[in-house]
Amino acid sequence: MAELATELDHRSAEELDQLASALHTRAVERRVLLTEAEALQAIGEAPDWDRPSTRFPEVGRVRSAARGLVIRRWHPEQIMPALTKVAIEVIGDRSVTVEAVSAGLADGTASREGDTGDR
Repeated sequence: MAELATELDHRSAEELDQLASALHTRAVERRVLLTEAEALQAIGEAPDWDRPSTRFPEVGRVRSAARGLVIRRWHPEQIMPALTKVAIEVIGDRSVTVEAVSAGLADGTASREGDTGDR
């Protein structure tokens, strides 16, 4: 944060105004939460899980939905409440649901950042 403050010291008032406007817009976007209807739609539209041998395809579908939402630029904080609530109904177990959503959020974040997990 100190580096950012130092960088800002060298900016004009106009540049700072533009940056402030962009940051404000991004903050407003982040405050918008995914609705339960959008969460249910994301689960319904999620591609089949890429591990066909799974005995619990609904878990993979929820994980895939979470991943897809993050890749589409949703922030995990916007996704977690509604997706978890809807996914509990789909999966039927709260602890498994939380893990599936969390794993999907991590998958999406890694994909967005370019980490394929191949090491």
